Amino acid sequence: MAKSKVPPTDKNGAHPALLARLTPEERSTLLERRLGPTAVARDNQALASQLAQPMSVCLALADLNLGQLRLLRWLGMRPNLEATWAELLEAVGDRLSLEPRDAYLLDLRLWGLADAHPTERGGFVATYPAVIAHWPTRRRVELRQRLHEMTSDLLARTAGALGLKNPPTRKDGRIALIMSTLSEPATCRAAVERASAGARSLFARIRERGGSVTFQEVNRRAPVRRSVYTSYYGSMERFWRPLTRDETLDPLTEVVRCALVLPESLYGGSWYGPTSSAIPEEVEMAYSGKTLLDTGPMKPRSWSRPIR
Repeated sequence: MAKSKVPPTDKNGAHPALLARLTPEERSTLLERRLGPTAVARDNQALASQLAQPMSVCLALADLNLGQLRLLRWLGMRPNLEATWAELLEAVGDRLSLEPRDAYLLDLRLWGLADAHPTERGGFVATYPAVIAHWPTRRRVELRQRLHEMTSDLLARTAGALGLKNPPTRKDGRIALIMSTLSEPATCRAAVERASAGARSLFARIRERGGSVTFQEVNRRAPVRRSVYTSYYGSMERFWRPLTRDETLDPLTEVVRCALVLPESLYGGSWYGPTSSAIPEEVEMAYSGKTLLDTGPMKPRSWSRPIR
């Protein structure tokens, strides 16, 4: 199926095209849900800005059920926060029948949190940067968030470590390239298999320990260069320091350079060294061949269609 082009987001991280596609009834419902029953009509740019406000997004997310939240999180792990309609159908499979699936997507549309646009030639489903940016804080490492924190130069180096040639010149293009490589099962597994035996062993060990191990444990099994201990601030840059004469690349540095494992600290933003190393959620999902939709049921036992 041909992939329908998803309209670009504006500076507020929302799709103005969604607002343009809403019927008068749907727009009225969206206004009432997000801005209250006394909300007045406003132009698309002003409304998109309002919908992207952190408090507004968080309040809307609080009204979703677990199945809808899983759909949003699944989209949030896609390279460009989008999927073709065919990819959505394949990912959902038999977890949801047609009626609750379409009801979930309509409800997300009326909350202004996602947009689904199936067509005869394919169509798409997508969420928005503002939704993912204001997702409630969780205790797990997310690849997309950490890539956004890296400089464009480090992203180019990461792409090179993954064997990706001629990365895009723009930062967002480099992030999308790395995300598409490490969030797809085949290319993610290929990246792991391309690593040295020591790096593969370390990656497997971290997975066995639930996805995160302390730096002390890593150092006991495979000594790490002292330079990575100095501070967490700018920690990714330290893994790219040139090797000295006769120095070999240690396993942790190798997997960090490929973004297969990322440094963590209990004191983020401080001058203390990283305290642990963790496999990003997107990498673990891709390597295991699972998705967030596999983590639990998509609808309660007694389901009723959401009221518009």
